[in-house]
Amino acid sequence: MAKAGKVDTISLSAQQKFSLQDFKAFYYEFNAKPDTELKCFNESRIIEFGDLKDLNDKINIKLANNELASSLVTVKIALSDKKVLDFSTWKEFIDTKWDFAAHITHIEMQWDFYIILPHYKLPQRHTLKLRFGTEVKPSEYFQLVMSSDSDIDDEKIRAKVVCKVDYINAVISTELINLVSEWYESLPKIVEQNKLIVFMTKHERLITLAVHPTFNIAGVLIGLGILRVLLLFKIYSSSGSSILDLGISLSILWISVYIMGYLGQILYLHLHSHFDKISYISMFKITRGDKNIIRERSKKNNGILIKIITESISGLIVNILLILLHILTKF
Repeated sequence: MAKAGKVDTISLSAQQKFSLQDFKAFYYEFNAKPDTELKCFNESRIIEFGDLKDLNDKINIKLANNELASSLVTVKIALSDKKVLDFSTWKEFIDTKWDFAAHITHIEMQWDFYIILPHYKLPQRHTLKLRFGTEVKPSEYFQLVMSSDSDIDDEKIRAKVVCKVDYINAVISTELINLVSEWYESLPKIVEQNKLIVFMTKHERLITLAVHPTFNIAGVLIGLGILRVLLLFKIYSSSGSSILDLGISLSILWISVYIMGYLGQILYLHLHSHFDKISYISMFKITRGDKNIIRERSKKNNGILIKIITESISGLIVNILLILLHILTKF
């Protein structure tokens, strides 16, 4: 450990010694500290294997306009069977046979390149990173934070595509961001074939909230109906002359509303769980599994949709019948 007041040094040879400050100055003379530009895309689009090849070609053409010293493309693909495919070169990626039964959950691509720039004695490193995939599940959040860059935030977690450029030359960064934007926006949008699913998911909150209050209303009417029956058979008096009569009336109403409200809450939670199970169409059409999962999810979503409609209508019908019954008993 260095003594107080003594400058730490790095020994390069028996005759030469440099202070840490000298080393830092030497390093930054040859290597600039990069800045970062980030863009997120929240709209889902369909990505096929040919689209990724097209993107790489566009990026290579753009980089060729600069004095390029070296470049390297790496690809990482995560599959639904928990396997991760790492491709250290572009050739490995394009030579792969994509007849996997598993479907792709997300893709990470990185272009790592060095460009010769004025005022720098060495080529300067730039990186373009892309992450394609659906929103990260809560169970996967911790793993993503531990395995990825430290600047993970909510916007990145929810984005369908994240584009990040670490750059020295701001012009190159802007050009690459614009290139990726134009490429992605040219891809076909994902369209859900079942329009009813689109409508139901869009109005999920309205549907779930509309069912619950009817149970509370039915609870009040059932309570009043019970009191009427008790009065009819002279089991209970509503004269209100005693605190006991008032307490019994309020208790019957409270129990009735509580029971019906509890049943409404159960249905409300059931509907929410059904909506949470709806699977959105995968944005990838690369592996055999990607094409199969589209059909499987469509079939699964149709089954969930039937449950949502059946339970919602059943709850409303029961409550409407109870309300009608209360009205009829008045006559």
